[in-house]
Amino acid sequence: MPRTGIVCAALVLGVTSLTGCTRRLYEGPELPSSRVGLIYLGDTTVRSIDGRFDYAVAFTSDRIELAPGRHRVVLGFERAARSIGLRDMPARRGEGTCTLDFVVEGGQQYWLGSRPLGTDWTMRRWDGKWEAWARKSVDAEDNAIAHCDSEVRTRRAVPRALPVASAVPPSAAAAGDSAVPVVVAPVPAAVAAVPPPAVPVVSERAEWIRLGTWNVRSLGAEPGRDYDAMAAVIDDNFDILTLTEVAYVGGGHSGYDRLLAGLGAGWAGMVTETPLPWHRTGDGDSSDAEYYAILYRRENVRPCDGWDGLRLVSEFAGGSVATEFLRQPAFACFAVVAGDGTAGGVDFMLAAYRATSGDADAIAAEVGHIDAVFAIMAAARPGEGDLIVAGEFNLDSSELALVTTAADRTAGSGSTLNLLGEPTASLHDHILVRAPRAMAEMVGNGIVLDVRSVAESPREFRRAVSDHLPVMVRIRTAASDRD
Repeated sequence: MPRTGIVCAALVLGVTSLTGCTRRLYEGPELPSSRVGLIYLGDTTVRSIDGRFDYAVAFTSDRIELAPGRHRVVLGFERAARSIGLRDMPARRGEGTCTLDFVVEGGQQYWLGSRPLGTDWTMRRWDGKWEAWARKSVDAEDNAIAHCDSEVRTRRAVPRALPVASAVPPSAAAAGDSAVPVVVAPVPAAVAAVPPPAVPVVSERAEWIRLGTWNVRSLGAEPGRDYDAMAAVIDDNFDILTLTEVAYVGGGHSGYDRLLAGLGAGWAGMVTETPLPWHRTGDGDSSDAEYYAILYRRENVRPCDGWDGLRLVSEFAGGSVATEFLRQPAFACFAVVAGDGTAGGVDFMLAAYRATSGDADAIAAEVGHIDAVFAIMAAARPGEGDLIVAGEFNLDSSELALVTTAADRTAGSGSTLNLLGEPTASLHDHILVRAPRAMAEMVGNGIVLDVRSVAESPREFRRAVSDHLPVMVRIRTAASDRD
């Protein structure tokens, strides 16, 4: 039978382990991964594959499986409405389509991507021209196997509705397991000729908030940093997040102050009073001391009553645990803002943390005390079960599982960048909850966000923005919070 369903599962190809939804687009029995090509859609909008169907809206899956051979993929270009800084940007649609022709090999992975031409990341003064590509790596400019520029063509008529059965020739359906794998078309019950308007960001925020963490690399200590780009990333993708590596410079946290000012009046933040580690050398200054900070969007999140700042672990009973950390975690309580502007039904404790680095055994030994941090957070707000620690742990998920009973709600890889600004295989930035059944309001697992397009190139992103990518997870705002 045709393999056109959507499968959401963890996949392992080669050394890469990923999760998400996969749509199989070939006929006949299910093939092993070594005999199909796996294509990641990224931010592209697929209109047709091999001329077998027209798809007027973007795929609901993250990737597709195709049988080996030459394939033709026709793409469109769309960007949803979003906010950058204090300015709302409407949904954008590029002109025409572009077509990628390339050979898919069994057992190989491919990445599709697209971007506007003749404009910067703000898409101001854009004339609608764009380009797209297929690559054998996530983001290597010299590794494209196919490329196209947008072209305006006469649009042919698109059927208003087409039964799924008619997309598969009867002879192929009857062939069963003996059929040669070919692309077939998943056709929705009704296909609109014109894509519907993008869903406004504000409607998403009515359903969930976006929580995350980001290592902003020596924020305030390095010249030439692009604070506008950082603010755009935060405002576009988060409602609350922890920041690590906020540098102690000149007796304060000037980088954090500048970033918060760039975000505007719609944002607020908390920053620890004391930078860590605090080496007592003369006046107490330390070239490697840094702060923790938590930023939050005022219209979506507010501190719980009585929580007006970040509190270090050492401020509470059991604070002796703090001596086990180079930089002891700091936390506060937050609540989702209800429609009337008051604290809503969902609240949680959120801690910021950055682990020591270097020796693997030393990292594991320090992170092994995170369970004690969760216990201290619980004691600081009796009855609260939604406890989150977010930050840089310098351990991958499999290593974390060996040293803590907390649940790692982070998936994927590539939260750190190499010297070229390319994602590595490491996932060192995580969002942890106290137990697997805690924080039921969380929607799935957190993901690494590839936001490097705010810079001119991946290398420039690493230099001017950060050597880490942020991690984000959604939390339902309409959930019934029982603790």
